[in-house]
Amino acid sequence: ITCTQVMAESEEDNFYNIEMNLLIQIQEYLKNNFVNGVEDIDLIRGAIKGMVESLNDPYTKYYSPEEFQSFQDTTTGSFGGIGVAITKMNNMIVVLSVIEGTPAEKAGIRAGDKIVEVDGKDVKGLPLPEVSDLIKGPKGTRVTVGVLKDENGSIYRFEIMRDIIEVNPVEWKLIDENIGYLKVTIFNENTVKYVDKALDVFKMTGIRAIILDLRDNPGGIMGQAIEVANRFV
Repeated sequence: ITCTQVMAESEEDNFYNIEMNLLIQIQEYLKNNFVNGVEDIDLIRGAIKGMVESLNDPYTKYYSPEEFQSFQDTTTGSFGGIGVAITKMNNMIVVLSVIEGTPAEKAGIRAGDKIVEVDGKDVKGLPLPEVSDLIKGPKGTRVTVGVLKDENGSIYRFEIMRDIIEVNPVEWKLIDENIGYLKVTIFNENTVKYVDKALDVFKMTGIRAIILDLRDNPGGIMGQAIEVANRFV
């Protein structure tokens, strides 16, 4: 080992120690001075997320336990819930769509309704994932959802029994009776099943071409993506 190597390794170790000490100091400073208080676990997860994001790789991500559960719900294609897709608009939780045949549809919740309560808790201003988690739950359990349906300010409360909600990631339609349009929004465990149903209809209709729309598809289960590709390649 040369003297230069020893010096280089010593400088590297010294730099590492300085950075680690700085990280610990920042952690302690935030714990002691942040106005709303903060937990060690949140700071550690934030540091881990920062390390992963420093790679600048869109396919390498860090998920908190809550985010990972949400990811699992998306890729498995089923979860315990009431069957609504929600979004946040003007600081309000708005129902984008209601899945046909689900408890939410049967209860009377419709697209455009504004969710303001879940089990008596005011959800106005809460993050969208937090509201989604409040609505989801095991099959057979009940949740009370308060919604605004019009501008008079009256809250309609629906007590709904949760069920297993199956997410259909495939949309299809016929264009001019001879072109099939097929949109795949994500590759979850239901994708191939619903793609095959659409292709069966296309085959019976005698279409001459298919538009396969994969815009904004974030990916998902590789096996499902391969099986869909096998239908065309």
